[in-house]
Amino acid sequence: NRQAQGRSMKDKILKWVCIIGCPPLVFEEATKEALIERFKSRYKHKLSELQEQIDALEAGDLMEFLDCVCDESVYLAQDVLELQHAGFDVNGAMEAVISNNESKVSLNQEFIAREHAKLVMRDKENNWFVETNLYEGELHHCIRHYDTNKITKFVDFEEVDLTPFVPKRYLE
Repeated sequence: NRQAQGRSMKDKILKWVCIIGCPPLVFEEATKEALIERFKSRYKHKLSELQEQIDALEAGDLMEFLDCVCDESVYLAQDVLELQHAGFDVNGAMEAVISNNESKVSLNQEFIAREHAKLVMRDKENNWFVETNLYEGELHHCIRHYDTNKITKFVDFEEVDLTPFVPKRYLE
């Protein structure tokens, strides 16, 4: 289809969600309750895609996994489009979240060791390990949780404030 070739991925996804009867809510209709219901309506689809990804990996089927990742990306893009149409600054929020996440990593190994010790003292057990990774010639240190392998927040970690990226009408 020649017409589709010149479209951006965002335009292709917007066309798709309109064709299947799920266009983003128009600004006037995008009440907080309506948005929440719209997002909740996609939960089952997203959970189904996640289960298909798990099944594909367990079966060693990377082509099916790729298909699932693409489908899941469309659902995610649908959420982003919905938020943007409702006036959310998704790009600004992403920048803030990425910056906040980067603050969980340090070039200072001694700082990370102190933060690790604080976590152990706070919880009276060692559920974390320090990990070091090389990137562009520099060693970056972080603390990960043993069970989840997630990068851990420090004891006094400041959560990201996304208020500036949310329209005032949704903050009540």
